[in-house]
Amino acid sequence: MESIREVAELLSLDPSGRLLFKGKVPMILTTREFIALIQKTIEEVVGENAAAVIMYRAGFKAGYSFARTQSIEFGVRGVDILRKYLETASKRGWGEFTLQSYDISERIVVEVRGSYGEEWGNVGRRVCHIWRGALAGIAQYIADDMNLKIKMKGTEEKCVAEGSECCIITAEPV
Repeated sequence: MESIREVAELLSLDPSGRLLFKGKVPMILTTREFIALIQKTIEEVVGENAAAVIMYRAGFKAGYSFARTQSIEFGVRGVDILRKYLETASKRGWGEFTLQSYDISERIVVEVRGSYGEEWGNVGRRVCHIWRGALAGIAQYIADDMNLKIKMKGTEEKCVAEGSECCIITAEPV
């Protein structure tokens, strides 16, 4: 993995004060606590189940968009799209992502250490809905790109917020 200095060298500010990654991807530096507070506030307003759906859908759309961009702009295909996403998420401080297994027509398993789910403490439930959505979105793009007629879903099988030592996120056909 690149050092933080190498990543920082890829960041710049444009004249309007927007932080850009590689000169073109708008970014915002924020804390993990802020991301967790957004989700916790959604939970307070609409309930845990609705918050889970909202965060999942946002993750799904972001994952699908990332995968499409990697494919169209950079010619990355298949499992390499997922590997690029996991590498990128790790470099951006979202945690340490490891691909445990990959079979687009059966099951994909990703381990996450240092997830933003740590911000909840041990609340006895799974909270990393963004990651299950993102993995499902990436897997859906890959399946669509391969003309597979399947719909993907993401599941969090283990979470640090329920007392596990890491999060385990899976994606598989419905």
